[in-house]
Amino acid sequence: MNNIIKQLQTLCEEELYSNIVKVGVEVNSLMVEVSSEITWLSSWIKAQAQLYSRDFENAIKTYKSMDTHGLLKDNTSLLVNMGYCYHYMGENHRAISVLQKAIRIDPFLTTGRDLLSTLLAASSNKEHIRTLESLTPTMDMSLWSSEHWVVLGNYMYALKKYDKAAYFGQQACLLDRRNVEALLLKANTLLQIKKYQDAASHCTEALQICPYRYDLHKCLVECYIQTNRLREADSMAMNACKQLNFSAQGYCLHASVLLKDPMASSKTVRRTLEKAVSQDRNGLTNALCMLVEFLEQEQQYEQASQLLIKHIETQKPSSRLHQLLGDCFVNLQKDDEAFHHYTIALKLDPTNQRATEGLNNIGRSLSLSKRDSYYTCVAGETSYTSQGTNSSDHEVDPESDTDPWPASADIGSFE
Repeated sequence: MNNIIKQLQTLCEEELYSNIVKVGVEVNSLMVEVSSEITWLSSWIKAQAQLYSRDFENAIKTYKSMDTHGLLKDNTSLLVNMGYCYHYMGENHRAISVLQKAIRIDPFLTTGRDLLSTLLAASSNKEHIRTLESLTPTMDMSLWSSEHWVVLGNYMYALKKYDKAAYFGQQACLLDRRNVEALLLKANTLLQIKKYQDAASHCTEALQICPYRYDLHKCLVECYIQTNRLREADSMAMNACKQLNFSAQGYCLHASVLLKDPMASSKTVRRTLEKAVSQDRNGLTNALCMLVEFLEQEQQYEQASQLLIKHIETQKPSSRLHQLLGDCFVNLQKDDEAFHHYTIALKLDPTNQRATEGLNNIGRSLSLSKRDSYYTCVAGETSYTSQGTNSSDHEVDPESDTDPWPASADIGSFE
C-alpha cells in the first residue's frame, strides 16, 4: 500500500498541484470514480490538493479520516504528511508526536525522519535530544541517504558541535540539493559560527523550494539582523507574513524586527503584536509575552495586567504568564497579588529564575512567615516535574569536541 501511495506521489508533484490551484480548479473536480478496491484514492487526492494549496487544517482532517480504519490505518505516508501539516501550522509538538508514531510503526522509515530530527534538535529538550540520538543511523555509511546525514547533523547541532553539523549538512546536500532540511541545517549551523552571508544564501535557496517554512524565514531574518541590515530584515519579515498567510508566527517575526529598529514607531510595534495575539488562539507562539513586555516598557502596566488576566482565564496555565502578571502587579504596587502569581509561577516551574527574583525582591512589607510557608510548600513537592522552558532546564551539556575534523574553511558554501 505504501508503494502505491509513493508512486502516486511521484506522479503528482508539488508543481502539478500548484498549477491546479492557480487556475482555480475545484478540489471536487479532482474526485474520480474508482473501484471499490481503492475507494481511498479520492480522499487522498483531496488531501494532497489541500496540502499544496496550503489549507493545512483541512488537509489534516482529510488525512485523519483515512487513518481511522481500513487499509490506510496507521499508514506511515499519511502520518508523515500530517506531521508536515502540523509543522507548517506551527504546532511542532503535534508534528513530533505524529512523526514519532510513524517511526515506531516503521523503524527504517526515511521520509520525514529528517524533519523529525530538525524539530527535536530545535526543541532543546533533554528527552528530545535522547530521542534524536536514537534516530542516528547505525547501518553502513554507503547506504545512507540524505535524510540520514541530516539526522546525524542535527544531533551534532543539538550538542553544539557546529563544525561537524555543518559538514554533515553538506554531505546531505551533495546527495539531494533540494532537501530543505539539509539546507536549513547548514543555514542554522553557519549562523551559529557567524558566517551570516553563507547562511542567508542557504536560506534563500531553501525558500525557493518551500516558501511557507517559518524556520527558514526566521533564520534569514536573523542573518540580516546580525549584520545590522535592519531594512532588509524588515522587508524579509513582511514577506514572511505574506508567505505564512499572515499567521501569528509571521506577525511575531515582523514584530521582533520592529523591536530592534530604533526608527520603528511604538504604534506600529503594538499594532503588529496585537495582530499576532489575535491570530494565536492556542498560545503556540510568544506573541502574548512579547506584547506584555512591550506594554511594560511603555509603562502601561494596567493594560498589560488586564490582558494577562484575560488570557490566563482562557488558556492553559503557564509559569511565564503568571510571572509576567506578578511583574505587572509589582509595578502597580500590588504586592499581595504579585506574591500570589509569583507563587503560582514557581509551582508550575520551580526553575523560573525571574519569578524567584521577583518573589525575593517583592515589597519589604511581606511577612517572613508568609514566605517561609511558601518555601516549605515548594520543598515538599518533590514529585513535581517542571513544565518550564528555561534554558537551564533543557540545555544539553555538549561533550568536548576535540576530535579531528575538516577545518571550518572547508565547510563553507559550495556549488
